[in-house]
Amino acid sequence: MRGQGDFLSHLEQLAKAAAAVRDHCPSPSVWAIPWMNFKHPTHPTQKRLLQTVGRQEHSPLTILGLAGGAIATGLYALLFTARLGWLRLRWYRQTRAWEGITYELIGKTWCFDPPPSHQFNDFYFGDLLRRLGERGVRTLLIWGDSRGRNWRFRALPQPGDCAYLPELILAPLNAPLAMWWNQLRSALRLRRLARKSRDEEIRAVAREASRECLSHRILPVGIYYWIGREAVRRFRPRAFLSLYEGHGWEQCLWRGIESSDARCAILGYQHTVLQPHNLALTRQGTEGGISLHPHGVLCLGPHTRRLMEPSHLGSDLQVFGSFRYHPATVSSAPRPQSRQVLVLPEGHAEEAVLLFEAAAAAAERLPNHRFILRCHPVLPFDKVRGLLARDPLRLPNVELSKNRSIAEDMACSSVVLYRGSSAVLYAILSGLKPIYLENREWGEIDPLFELQDWRERVDGAEEFVAALQRFSEIGAEGERQWQEATRYVREYAVPVDDLSIEGLIRWIRPSQVEAVA
Repeated sequence: MRGQGDFLSHLEQLAKAAAAVRDHCPSPSVWAIPWMNFKHPTHPTQKRLLQTVGRQEHSPLTILGLAGGAIATGLYALLFTARLGWLRLRWYRQTRAWEGITYELIGKTWCFDPPPSHQFNDFYFGDLLRRLGERGVRTLLIWGDSRGRNWRFRALPQPGDCAYLPELILAPLNAPLAMWWNQLRSALRLRRLARKSRDEEIRAVAREASRECLSHRILPVGIYYWIGREAVRRFRPRAFLSLYEGHGWEQCLWRGIESSDARCAILGYQHTVLQPHNLALTRQGTEGGISLHPHGVLCLGPHTRRLMEPSHLGSDLQVFGSFRYHPATVSSAPRPQSRQVLVLPEGHAEEAVLLFEAAAAAAERLPNHRFILRCHPVLPFDKVRGLLARDPLRLPNVELSKNRSIAEDMACSSVVLYRGSSAVLYAILSGLKPIYLENREWGEIDPLFELQDWRERVDGAEEFVAALQRFSEIGAEGERQWQEATRYVREYAVPVDDLSIEGLIRWIRPSQVEAVA
């Protein structure tokens, strides 16, 4: 396996080739391809390209393959159009109430079923609507269902000063077929690039992208271009706030906003951990004279702002904080005597399998320890159970979390087993010992990669068991390490306070701020 430095070097080289391909064909079809965006975690296609470039030559997209992809995606586009038409008819009267309404700020969020209500405490934006509403800022959050249930909402809310709206209500009826036509044209353009380019990596990326951009799976992602255009045209916001992780839908949304109103400030909320391989946020982001970064970035804390500053020379980076940071929940000290292990995967099946199987193996060896499996909202346990070698819940000391709040699980735990989850930051603040489970095949994804003490790394169940046994005998040195780790986390993530909200309002009402100054 390559070392982490070699892996990053090769990944950056591949990212440059992908940037050249996007520069050659800047379109929603290319922006929407998942692996064309170098984010966390590293996409399997990126790993495969790193392994096969220079060793294996794939033939370009054939005319037969082009025709087959065009027909399949065209049929999907027609189905998508029909479903949008059904939404228009079903909610025709309710949508008319939204005509002529304006909002100063529009945000884009995700829900995990059921859809949010007016009083909903958002998973990503917390009580932002309430805080802005108290300051007289009219705010709209448009939402999509991260589990693919965007069509399943039973009511359309009435417009208000602070409101939620399902994003598909804003998708124009012609958007699916427009996206399909864009996909077809982009596939042909990328096919020509794959044949003519002299650069081996560009040829490989273009070949792969020419096939991928005809997939029906990227059609709903590309439609964010038209959703962004329609949202700005209809509600005329001064600023548009979206999550900022490096996803393709972000690029599509931002380009749609710019095409509708270049005066609308585009803001990205960098709400989660930042890792070296997240090149979308840590490298220069300009292609063909177009910035790939938002105008303003709301950062998780001073640490992530420092990491992004060199690559965001044209953006205004502000420390904003996290709505999931609650200082009142910080414990006075670690509590190894509780012998309760919280297992925290991200929303990726392969990671959940790795962590749950390690927890099950340790649970068999340590009957005096209790293991709590807490799934990510986007990946419930029922989707993971069939992938496991055995069901860990059959062990008497393994259970599935029943708490709605992760803070409740942290409050009664002593150790957290993790890989890429940003929740490990808040686990440290709650007194938990972080144990990172390595996997050399998938590379390094530890959010705490800069932390020298307190965090422990294990390679498999045997080392995990040994680490748990050592932690039960923690002494004064361990408590000192925990204090150092909490200082690191407090610089990494800060709570959202009044200054954070006022900094956001400066983007929404710049003239008001200038007048006060």
